Amino acid sequence: SGAETAGLDCGHLVCRECTGDLVEAKVGCGEVERDQLTCPVPKCGHTLELDLIQQILDGRDGGEELFEKLLQRQAARYVPEEEGCSLVTCPSPDCGKVLVEDDAITNKEVVECPHCVKPFCAGCENPAHPGQSCAEAEAERDPELAKLLAEEKWARCPVCRAACARDAGCNFMTCPSEKCKGKTFFCFLCNEQLEARDHSEHYIGFTGEQGAFGSVCKNVREGRSTAKPGVPPTPEISVRPHGFKQALHVTWPPTQWWPSDTPPVIYYRVQVYLEGPGGPKLRETVNRNANDPFGQVLGLQSHYDYSVTIRAANVNGVGPESEPTSPIFLAPESIVDTSEPDPAPVRAKRWKRGGEEPAPALATKATVAALVAPPDSGAAPAAAAREVYMQRDLVMMTNSSRAVVKKKQARDTRGPPAGAGVVPQANGSAKPPSQSGPRQPAGGGGGPVAER
Repeated sequence: SGAETAGLDCGHLVCRECTGDLVEAKVGCGEVERDQLTCPVPKCGHTLELDLIQQILDGRDGGEELFEKLLQRQAARYVPEEEGCSLVTCPSPDCGKVLVEDDAITNKEVVECPHCVKPFCAGCENPAHPGQSCAEAEAERDPELAKLLAEEKWARCPVCRAACARDAGCNFMTCPSEKCKGKTFFCFLCNEQLEARDHSEHYIGFTGEQGAFGSVCKNVREGRSTAKPGVPPTPEISVRPHGFKQALHVTWPPTQWWPSDTPPVIYYRVQVYLEGPGGPKLRETVNRNANDPFGQVLGLQSHYDYSVTIRAANVNGVGPESEPTSPIFLAPESIVDTSEPDPAPVRAKRWKRGGEEPAPALATKATVAALVAPPDSGAAPAAAAREVYMQRDLVMMTNSSRAVVKKKQARDTRGPPAGAGVVPQANGSAKPPSQSGPRQPAGGGGGPVAER
């Protein structure tokens, strides 16, 4: 009916409730620009105008608040059509945004708001601070915030002044704020705004260069650090599924823990120790990217206790070892409940052949975990797991042998082809074929087929 559908400018007829759900999802994830709010019909791409969106949301529970939120997010991301100008926010309450030339923003000039007629800094969008830099004025205005920025090792974006944290990786930063949208790049060391091509060039070409992972850049050449990372915090370990086996899941600190004057960590060296009566023994050493929040160690023998230490590495080398983790038992019963996808899914084979009854599917990871230690079973975990795998292999062998026997029976039932079993002679007579040759004709009554 007309109350349940809405006609779009592109001619498509859509469901009001579904289109309203689409708009709500778009607003929720910040996709509020014109090229993102389009007709839901595939390959249409026609823009949904604001008046039409308002009509669709009219009468919907929370529709008025949703439309107001859409307008607010569009206003926050509005880009003026005038070239060389941008919107900045006046610090006075209830004032709003002001159109300012980009040069004034870059040079951090003092501008006057046309509404409240008060001067403010176009660079940091705070009250004017003549004779002081934006950072100095901020430290004086809000010392607690300045202290927090220093303790957390946050850097200010040179365009939007948003605080950006570097968890790991190089000194080439990308600002993810709503204003910059990932299109502003700057150096973490000198805070200079960069272009995408400066990812490497800003950190090479001078004496003492260390690259993008070092402690110096073209603007900051003094105080080149040759220090290696210190002792990292103790990682966290757990057991995660990996096919029919288990992987040791190692998680390291999610935030920057090393001093700000030390080059950033590039990778972690994960050292796995086998715990035994004689003490821990180094079993495995692998390197994992510090940009990843975790790393996995594969190929360890199950049903043993393992502990882990990590060592952080930067451009100057590998640092000292962390404190070891508490030992963990690597076995199916130690697997933690996680919603992460299995990196090595196992597919069950289908053994259905003609009228033959299908064999049981191969044991999956879930069934193995359930059968390893049954509640009413006194068997050891390793023995129970071995029994599961033996049963699976027996299913495979039985079906393979059954297929060979059926193939031979079908061949014997058909009998020899016409003319088989005799060899014509030159004088027109025939004689039985020789039984001493290595070749036997099809259906000639060869020996029994061996079963596997």
